[in-house]
Amino acid sequence: MKNLPETSYIGVWKGQWFVFHDEERTIRIHNSGFDKERVYVNEELVSEARNLKRHSEHAFRIGNDEYKIAINILSIRKGPAECILYKDGILLKKCTARVEKRRNTKALILITITSALLATLWGLACNTLGLSNGVRFPVILILIFVMIAFMGKYSGEWVIDET
Repeated sequence: MKNLPETSYIGVWKGQWFVFHDEERTIRIHNSGFDKERVYVNEELVSEARNLKRHSEHAFRIGNDEYKIAINILSIRKGPAECILYKDGILLKKCTARVEKRRNTKALILITITSALLATLWGLACNTLGLSNGVRFPVILILIFVMIAFMGKYSGEWVIDET
């Protein structure tokens, strides 16, 4: 795979990446968010699996070293996840991904009021112009999606702690 990350991060579209460095090896774990997990050592794919469970493990051997990776979703509702790397049965490193709460109340109120106003104006325009529900509802759904996306932006951000 091209353009493998050098550091751990979480992206809405690119999923979770946990990156560990062990001697000359760079171990990358990718969780797509759509049940596909992949493990790369340096640039080579060494393990791949589909998983819908809250816990999964990947085991592989490189030279004389045995590695095991455990991925745990601590809370489906709140989102914390941890990725633990073991080498020869010993805990080597651990990454924990969590949402750090950050509330911007003014921005949330402004987004809500603006969205409600736009939905009302759109509804009035549809009634005045006699537009059908086939035109009315897709625009309202898009408006709701945009509102949720902006609310998510102002409600918190993902942070990865490495130990």
